[in-house]
Amino acid sequence: MSTPASPAVGRIERIAHMNHLVMLRVFLGAVFITVFFENLAFTRYTPGGYERLIDRYAARNSAPGFWSDGVMGFFADHSEVFSKLQAVTEMSFGIALVVGFAAGYVGLVVAGFLIVLWFSELGLFWIWELPALIFVALAIGLGNLPHALRGTLRERLLGPPTARTWPLWKRLALAPVGALAL
Repeated sequence: MSTPASPAVGRIERIAHMNHLVMLRVFLGAVFITVFFENLAFTRYTPGGYERLIDRYAARNSAPGFWSDGVMGFFADHSEVFSKLQAVTEMSFGIALVVGFAAGYVGLVVAGFLIVLWFSELGLFWIWELPALIFVALAIGLGNLPHALRGTLRERLLGPPTARTWPLWKRLALAPVGALAL
C-alpha cells in the first residue's frame, strides 16, 4: 500500500510541472518593474537625471565612439523626450511580461532592448550581467512565438496564461508583488 503524498510534496510536484518559460517571463517582468521604481527613486526619468546618466555612461564606457558620442549623445541631447519614453518602455515591458501579453513579441523586443543597453554599458559593469537576461528574453520570445503565430487574435496576444486558473486581477497583482519580492 502506498503512502499518500504530503501537501508539501503536492506543492513541489505542481511547481515541477509549471511552464518554466512562464516562470522566467514573470521573473524578467519583475526585474523591469523593479528597475522602473529604482530609476524613479534616483530621478533618472527626469530630463536632467536621464541626461546625467547617459553622459556618465558615454564618458566611461568602452563602446565605439560613434555609439558613445553619436547615438548616446543624441539621446542625452533629447532627454526631455527619451527620459519619459524610457520610463514608459520599462514599465510596459514589466507589465506585459508578468501578465503574458504578446510574450513572444515582447520577449524578442526586450532582448533587442537589452542588447542595446549591454552595448551602452560595455566596460562599465560585469560583462556577463546583461547577457544572462538577454538569453532569458530570447528564450521567452522564441518559446512563446508559436502562440504568437497561430490561433485567434486574443490567443496570439495573450499566449499561455501565467496561471490558468487565476483571474486577470490576480495576474496583474503578481507584477508589483514580484517586484517587491526582488
